[in-house]
Amino acid sequence: MLAEILGSLSGAVSNFKYLALNPVFLIAALWILWRVWTFTIKPKLRPLNPPVLPYALPFVGHTISFLWNREELLSRGSKYFPGDAPYALFILGIKYIVLRKPEDVKAVWNDAKSFSFDDYLRAAFAGFDIPPSSYTPTFKDDPARLWRGNHKDAPYFVKENPAKKRYINLQDGWMKEALQPGKKMDALSEIFMGHIEQLIPVYLSDPRIKAGDCKDHGQGQIVDLYNWGRYVLADAGSRAFLSSEILDIDPDFVQHYIDWEDVSWKIPWSYPGILSQDMYKARETLVQVFMRYYTLDPTQRPNLNWLFDRMQREHQQLGMSLHDTGTVALIVLWGVHLNTYRMLFWTLTHILSSPSLTIGIREETSCAFDSETNILSISHLMNKCPLLGAVWNEVLRLYASSAMIRSCVSPTAIGNKTVKAGDRLLGPFRPMHLSSSIWGDDALDFKEKRWLKDGGIKKPRGFFPFGGGHMHCPGRTLAKQEVLLFVARVLMKYDIEPVGEKVVRYGEDPRGEGAQEKRWKVPEVSSKHTLATLDPKEQFLVRIKERSSQL
Repeated sequence: MLAEILGSLSGAVSNFKYLALNPVFLIAALWILWRVWTFTIKPKLRPLNPPVLPYALPFVGHTISFLWNREELLSRGSKYFPGDAPYALFILGIKYIVLRKPEDVKAVWNDAKSFSFDDYLRAAFAGFDIPPSSYTPTFKDDPARLWRGNHKDAPYFVKENPAKKRYINLQDGWMKEALQPGKKMDALSEIFMGHIEQLIPVYLSDPRIKAGDCKDHGQGQIVDLYNWGRYVLADAGSRAFLSSEILDIDPDFVQHYIDWEDVSWKIPWSYPGILSQDMYKARETLVQVFMRYYTLDPTQRPNLNWLFDRMQREHQQLGMSLHDTGTVALIVLWGVHLNTYRMLFWTLTHILSSPSLTIGIREETSCAFDSETNILSISHLMNKCPLLGAVWNEVLRLYASSAMIRSCVSPTAIGNKTVKAGDRLLGPFRPMHLSSSIWGDDALDFKEKRWLKDGGIKKPRGFFPFGGGHMHCPGRTLAKQEVLLFVARVLMKYDIEPVGEKVVRYGEDPRGEGAQEKRWKVPEVSSKHTLATLDPKEQFLVRIKERSSQL
């Protein structure tokens, strides 16, 4: 009996030695130990640190999930950690603290000493292949010390910088001066809006927009709504900021820009270079156009916008090469174009999907047109069209997917959690915009009426479609003007409705309490990468023809 027991023990020991020496067993055992330590034991030992959302592979972290579907990853994090306390993700080897509480996001914006935006800006420069020798001086205090010429020829950052601000902060000020309400923005807006009005009918015949003729439905044609808005705004913006001379250099500039923008999402998230060759090639095409444009004598490009003119001169005075100066110009243009056409698409789509909303907004915006000249008043659209403004805000709430990003430069606390120097702070706004605790049980539904109260539009807690703090998007007013003008002009000039049958889904009629109507189906949101506003999953085709009666 004893011999049998000893024999069994000997066999078990032998089997254990075999397993212990088996590489697969060792890897599995180490992986289990790592998981238990990282996601079970360590959080209990360090309760003040934001807990880490479990992931499968060490070193890889959440990188694949983030690059594949950012919205799904953030949704998983919210479900795994109920409530609104911060939690952590590991993306490309960097620890990101995810903030979910509006008050936490505001606290970061208000604490410029503990949290910095500089790392993100440096990464953006590097992502565009601007060498450190070019962008490092922009972060130095008192840039006048970098000037080696005489005072008579000194640039703005020397002669008109008594506070000795860093060049990067001066540049931020120039963008605000050019794009926020004031004389410079008013002048730009007049040019920009004029181009939009001229180009709206022009692009209807463009094969990239036109999807067919309405042979069975009278005169008119079928149009891809997304591309229509995209090409009109990209073309109008390029003409407004760079003047038509940019199109003389490259007649296909708008298409080249759109080709590049389609892959530009790879830059902020440091997408591997081997998978970014299409982006590099498309970017270089545009940079070469900017280089040719900037070598023109100023008299040959007299309508260049003040912002681009100022930045081109100052960048080169700071020591940037012509190539790097052209690259920075592309970054600025990218910021101008990136999201507005998506906002336009969702705004028009929700309006057109509801027959009553289409009628209501057409009636509301008709008062913005002069009855004799047919000139459209932007001021009227911005200030006296509450229903259109409510639709705009609801679109921003549902589809804006931007985020607050900062780096922690000194240890501090966010709520009851500790943030260490070197950690990144990520405050995605869309989860807040869809939170039932802020917006109610219908938070996932499109309801423009939530914004209408006593005839005005109210801003609730946790609504950050354009960010905040000192990095609050300076172009937000101009973007709203673009969208509202496009909507008003199209509804006045055309009879337009979605292709297909109305779905068996009833929506509330905005013109009557309790009334309901059939509506066309609004496209679902795509999971493909965008940077600040979500794309549709499928096309939204509309049937369009000129109205028989206009103002």
